[in-house]
Amino acid sequence: MTNFVGRRHELAAVRNALSTSRLVTLTGVGGVGKTRLAMRAARKLDRAFSDGVWVVQLAELGDAALIPHTMAAALGVDERSTREPLQVLVDHVRDRHLLLVVDNCEHLVEPCAFVINTLLRSAPDLRVLATSRHVLGVAGEQALWVPPLPVPERDARFPASKGAPQYEALTLFTDRVSAVVPGFTITEENWADVVQIGRRLDGIPLALELAAPYLRVLSPHELVARLDDWFRLRGKDHPALLPRHQTLRSVMDWSFELCSEQEQALWARLSVFAGSFDLEAVETVCAGSDVDDGLTGDAMVKLLAGLVEKSVLLREQHGDEVRFRLLETLRQYGEGRLEDSGQEQIFQTRHRDHYLSLAERTEAEWFGPDQMLKLARLRREHSNLQAALDYGLATSDHAHAGLRMVGILAFYWMSGGTAEGRYWLERAVARDTGPTRERVRALWADALIALWQGDVRAIDDLCEKCRTLAGELGDESGLMHARAVEGMASFFQGDLARASALGEETTTRQRALGELNLLVLLRAPLVMATAFQGNLERAISLAQEAIDISRAHGESYNYSFMQQAYAVALWGEGAPNPGRCRQGMTYLAESLRIKQAFAEIPGTLGGIEYLAWFLVASGNEAKAARLFGFVRRAWEKEQELFLFGSELYFAIHDRCAVQARQSLGDEVYEDELSRGAELTLSQAVAYALGEKPDSPSHAPASTEAASPLTRRERQVAELAAQGLSNKQIAVALVIAQRTAEGHIENILSKLNLTSRSQLVAWFHRH
Repeated sequence: MTNFVGRRHELAAVRNALSTSRLVTLTGVGGVGKTRLAMRAARKLDRAFSDGVWVVQLAELGDAALIPHTMAAALGVDERSTREPLQVLVDHVRDRHLLLVVDNCEHLVEPCAFVINTLLRSAPDLRVLATSRHVLGVAGEQALWVPPLPVPERDARFPASKGAPQYEALTLFTDRVSAVVPGFTITEENWADVVQIGRRLDGIPLALELAAPYLRVLSPHELVARLDDWFRLRGKDHPALLPRHQTLRSVMDWSFELCSEQEQALWARLSVFAGSFDLEAVETVCAGSDVDDGLTGDAMVKLLAGLVEKSVLLREQHGDEVRFRLLETLRQYGEGRLEDSGQEQIFQTRHRDHYLSLAERTEAEWFGPDQMLKLARLRREHSNLQAALDYGLATSDHAHAGLRMVGILAFYWMSGGTAEGRYWLERAVARDTGPTRERVRALWADALIALWQGDVRAIDDLCEKCRTLAGELGDESGLMHARAVEGMASFFQGDLARASALGEETTTRQRALGELNLLVLLRAPLVMATAFQGNLERAISLAQEAIDISRAHGESYNYSFMQQAYAVALWGEGAPNPGRCRQGMTYLAESLRIKQAFAEIPGTLGGIEYLAWFLVASGNEAKAARLFGFVRRAWEKEQELFLFGSELYFAIHDRCAVQARQSLGDEVYEDELSRGAELTLSQAVAYALGEKPDSPSHAPASTEAASPLTRRERQVAELAAQGLSNKQIAVALVIAQRTAEGHIENILSKLNLTSRSQLVAWFHRH
């Protein structure tokens, strides 16, 4: 990442604007640095928001319907719910004090405005910092125009003294040039030429960055001459653009012309990628025999290096992996060039096919070792997967490939983003209605993910359609998958006999077909149904077989589900004996570590709940009560997701909760519940596992539990105790001064105090 230069006044303006307005939009021409300014402001404001600063990137998003899903992913919200994604978002931010940075809204202005307005109306402590070339038009929005960087007057003299004015455009240009020409500085000799470069490029940061690498082979004077010639020749090519838009467009034209023909072709073709991409993708998508232009895979490394050197392409390091990215302004320019070439559809199809192939390879290798690495790879490619699906489902000509891809990704949607997965599945099923095995797969995948969401009402219809079509096509695998999903649904609806019958039937078929992935995953409800019908030994045998299969293949995702199923099954005959308690707790501890590594929130919460049952059975009621408190608070936010449909779970929970309350007494039990409700997810997992949490968990909880102040009021009290005025508190917390004054009044009233000096004494006592 290059250095951030200047913008001191703009950063102050952003901070001040956010203290008085809940929505601030940074506007300005493309390439002026809106995103960099927003990211810098966000980093500086992080400590002012108790629930943090969160960034949502929309540049690569083409489908407005995915805005809530994208925001949810950025905020770490699990969407495993049947509720509307926007409502899930609203519930998540409602009581939080956070700053949401929404970058690149200009191509989705109206839907962005609707979503942001909905969130702001529902969450009084939410602030939004947006970037867009156009204002959003939301009531209360404060638009801040981001100007180009200051440049000197044409006849400005060389600043001989240290106290002379500093010009940010020249500082940025010097910084970028020195990265490619070590030791470069502005001298009295080159001053006039550097000033002319800054003025010719209107102080636009992106234009300056594109020009800087050419000082590797040109002197400042030579660069001025070439820019003057180019702008005279091409300055009238874009008469409809405003002057500064003309400047950037002309600089991009100039940069494009200075590329070799192969670099130009690659720049245009790279525009089909959304977000970042790796070398393998570039070689597969951008080189090929169907376009005769000499762009071979062997040439790609040299061409990519050339575009990086010219500041067209950004190089990013992700662990051991190198990835590349086009800035959105340069991607849009390349997209226009690709359209002009008439080859846009060729390379969009290649892009889709590459990511379809990636999905196919990952699915084929999924039931085996390194699952977390495979999942991380797909998550890095999420924007490209979205773009490939969007292109595949945009027209009926490509819909079959889109249908195939979304069905293959069923395991990906199950491991996170279930609401988005159902969006794509339902869109695909509606677009391609032909009687194919791909449609069968999409139907049972949709049913399975509906089950993951707790949407049991949708499952019967989806499974019936799947079974009917599978029967017509003779698709034994598809038929078996539909029956397996129905068996799972039966268990969660409390029909243990049907769940057992379907589970036994599909287990036999899965084993015959070699479907090991779903054999293990869908074995879980059969194990629990068998145990709760009184056949514990059979249940343990079924569970152990599935666990052994996972271990033999080095698989961990489904293995963690079976560990939890095994542990729950041990309650089939009532509270387990001490030996089985130890066994169940061992499995649950291991499954929790796996769930946390996969960032699989519902499974993590379920594991904590089950572990609390065993803690009660083993006599550690206090720890169990604290975990119950955490789980209750967590699932109150997620509403219907946990324990959906199964009275069996509720019965065990209630028995354990009653036993813990009786053992501890009402006061201690309620205190432990309150302490648990204050834990974060990582702290709760660490506490459950007996490990040291990331930060102290129960000290703040006990302090806040005993305090009548809200979290926000306690922040205000702390700043007041440090001697800050109401105005200073407002600036520190990015709130209006009148809001700070209101908090002080509320605090004094709650604590029955009459002065700030009394508040200071109270704070230091508590």
